[in-house]
Amino acid sequence: MLSELTPESTLDVAIQRYLQDSLGIAARVRAWTGGGTLPYFLHDAFELREMKLRDHLLLLAIERHPGKPGLAKVRGQLDKLSVLAKCPVIYVTSVLSF
Repeated sequence: MLSELTPESTLDVAIQRYLQDSLGIAARVRAWTGGGTLPYFLHDAFELREMKLRDHLLLLAIERHPGKPGLAKVRGQLDKLSVLAKCPVIYVTSVLSF
């Protein structure tokens, strides 16, 4: 479902609707303003959105280059992103390889 949507505002609405419909959780998703401070390899790899969920700020790292990225590579990127953003990161992709 998420991979079919491209505009950011549509994606935000899709994520919010998905969480509400599947988990009954109301969340607010919007652009993350801290992306300008990230190293290029992270900025290039992910579209970054912030999500407010039950008074907790989370970062959504949406894969920019669909494919089959290696799990170890993604894990390293997400760990680095979490440290730099100072909040938990959720990886969003349409494909995973193990």
